[in-house]
Amino acid sequence: MIVLKETEAEQEIRLLPVEGLTLLVLVNEADNSIADIDITMSIEDYYLMGRGVFDLKEDNFYTLKGYNTDLANYQSKLSELEAEGLTKEEAIAACLSDFNKFNSELVIYERIFCTNQSNYDINKDGFNSNESNNDYIII
Repeated sequence: MIVLKETEAEQEIRLLPVEGLTLLVLVNEADNSIADIDITMSIEDYYLMGRGVFDLKEDNFYTLKGYNTDLANYQSKLSELEAEGLTKEEAIAACLSDFNKFNSELVIYERIFCTNQSNYDINKDGFNSNESNNDYIII
């Protein structure tokens, strides 16, 4: 899980690199709306780094989906739907619901949690260790 803040400042995410990534979509899990992302991708230290501004709301979960798709056909269909009067969000949702037409393959599926807490830990109190004196009983 990736933890980001609700801010207009640039943030970064690290993903495992995948071949053929052509499209990233960020979906708000609360209302299935598509959030705007304006990021630049690069490869650094064995990671696919995304730096940019994420339009996130605090205390919400998001799904980041990365696709290997025929980007030219996708963008053409997107423009066509927007010309028909659909909003950008509605056009993207329509394209995503019909992704098989674009020979698309889901290559990245990550979950993002938005919080403004400075010391937030996903695993806080999630693991309890048991202490042992390492004594063995041999019968």
